[in-house]
Amino acid sequence: MSKTDYERALKSFYAQTFQTRYMPSMERLGSTPLNAAILACEFIIKDFMKTNPVHKLNLVTLTDGASDHARIVGGIDYKDGQYRNRGSKMIMTIRGKKTELATYYGNGTDNTAALLKAVTGPNVTTSNFFICSRRDFTHEMYRLLPWDGTKQKDAKKSMSKDGVWVIDGADGYDKRFIMIDKSNTMSGETEEFAVEAEATPAQIARAFKKFSGSKKGNRVVAQKFTELVA
Repeated sequence: MSKTDYERALKSFYAQTFQTRYMPSMERLGSTPLNAAILACEFIIKDFMKTNPVHKLNLVTLTDGASDHARIVGGIDYKDGQYRNRGSKMIMTIRGKKTELATYYGNGTDNTAALLKAVTGPNVTTSNFFICSRRDFTHEMYRLLPWDGTKQKDAKKSMSKDGVWVIDGADGYDKRFIMIDKSNTMSGETEEFAVEAEATPAQIARAFKKFSGSKKGNRVVAQKFTELVA
């Protein structure tokens, strides 16, 4: 770049960190660009498998919400700022196969499931960690278990007891971990387990019980995640 172009690019990049309206239309990914990231994983997985020929690969997403819906910002289906066929399907070729995505608002999770199936393949296990508010948890519970009062009760019990609700087969994932972010109870930070060198077996046992009990939610996540990737 010339000096003028370089300075302009830096100013534009700086402005975009504060307001998305400063971004070019082709670069606007929405408030939670989960599906855009999953699309990129087609090539990340391909490159990783080429360099590391593993028999089983684990794809993990960490989100604070569901993805925005698919949007068309260019091409033959977009003209004068409008979709030509609003509400129609977007057809994409992923790993050599046609994949249909809904372009209307509210179909972000359906598209997530379609994209996960398209980009992963048979030897890839998928999981999602959703860090949310209590309100978000309630919304997810009613969305995923709309008419099942018994399972809703179990989900509430799990969240209250362990700080995490683990659900299988939701939104295209093999397993989802939904966790409420409160008082950093589910943070990645780990206190060191330490005892005096001359501690008795009983003292060591009590210290370990106290240590592990304070991280119960983390232990539940670790156990379920281990079962998934083993």
